[in-house]
Amino acid sequence: MSSPNVIPVIGVVGGIGSGKSFFAQTLAKRKNLVIVNGDAVGHMLLERPEIRQRIQERFGDGVIAADGNINRRALGQIVFGKTPDHVRAKTDLEAIVHPPLAAELHRQILEAQAAGQADAIILDAAILLEAGWRKFCDAVVMIDVPSELRWQRVQTTRGWSRAEFDSREANQMSVADKRAAADYIVRNVGSEDEVAQQCLQVLNSITDETL
Repeated sequence: MSSPNVIPVIGVVGGIGSGKSFFAQTLAKRKNLVIVNGDAVGHMLLERPEIRQRIQERFGDGVIAADGNINRRALGQIVFGKTPDHVRAKTDLEAIVHPPLAAELHRQILEAQAAGQADAIILDAAILLEAGWRKFCDAVVMIDVPSELRWQRVQTTRGWSRAEFDSREANQMSVADKRAAADYIVRNVGSEDEVAQQCLQVLNSITDETL
């Protein structure tokens, strides 16, 4: 989608716990970036009454918390898994959430490009490739981290069990497929300065290519 004078859009992918947000935050300390966060937009959409109602109608009152909001953990237990019921539930949830999510991500990207102030726009979305949102991007960067290290990070930061980690990972595109689909690889291991240097090199390469 690149063309002269258009601010490049960089999609960021990786396995669970790989540090996709770290990539964006590291560059934001050094460059003028707009970060479009798929998780944040997704959480915002779940607060819309019309979407909450559709989810409740499909999945029942058990996915509604005491405060009236969506209980994302309860919903996750229904949609993340390998059984036919899990697969159907995940497909139904995506049919409800993905169209408005894609529209909002695209709106934010276009808004940032129209403002014309950023060095780049980072699209941080866990399901970027699976959902077909690569079409919004000029380049895709894979944040690559060994599985065991990612599991240790998630156990510490999110309190997930190993079974929950494995179940959610199994419901995403494989790390090998993400790596193969990416235009650039950043190894998020080693010191923060070493990783930051990789991030800057990737950003400079993408910026040069889209000029």
